[in-house]
Amino acid sequence: MTTATLFTDNQLLVTAFSEIFKSLEWDYICLHPDDFGVTAFTAGKIEIAVLASPQSARLNVEIANVSAKFPGLTLILFLDLNIDREFESCPEYISGIIPTNATEAQIKNSLRMCADGYDIFPSRFRSRGDSNDVAGLSFKTAMKLTQREFQILQQITDGDANKQIARIFDISLNTVQVHASAIFRKLHVSNRTQAARAFQESRQGLGIEQSSKSKH
Repeated sequence: MTTATLFTDNQLLVTAFSEIFKSLEWDYICLHPDDFGVTAFTAGKIEIAVLASPQSARLNVEIANVSAKFPGLTLILFLDLNIDREFESCPEYISGIIPTNATEAQIKNSLRMCADGYDIFPSRFRSRGDSNDVAGLSFKTAMKLTQREFQILQQITDGDANKQIARIFDISLNTVQVHASAIFRKLHVSNRTQAARAFQESRQGLGIEQSSKSKH
């Protein structure tokens, strides 16, 4: 079972994240941000650390120290992107940044993706993405989609049927179905509607604008 630690002095966030961790069936503990540091992770096996709405720039140094000491630890920041600008130098040390205006579903999806080894970053941290990043977070890269899978996911999100997608890309219907199955598996969904919703919610909640469709 995944073990997480939430660092915050906000009781509302403690309550909200406790419910989220329970729904994910994760073990968790909650600590004050002042306790964030190397010593906080030496007592037990903690796989994920969520630092919620941090207020001290000194945490930049602590984040770097913790990352160096525990390279297998997944570090996630839960930030108000309009306020917490002093943490813009952190991405090289962490696995994700979740904005405070994200919905519960988006937070859960982001935590799950980070736990699976993916990086989740909003638009102004796009340097973590690859050269094909469009308008911010590279959803394609985060979900480890191939270029063709990403193109097909865009068509699915636009409501195109498999036969239409096959004609657009000049591939067989069976090939489309194979790609769709791979997309569902990587997005942890079971159908087209859920795949489209996951793509739309990730773009809207994590600072991603609508990308233009690629037909080639």
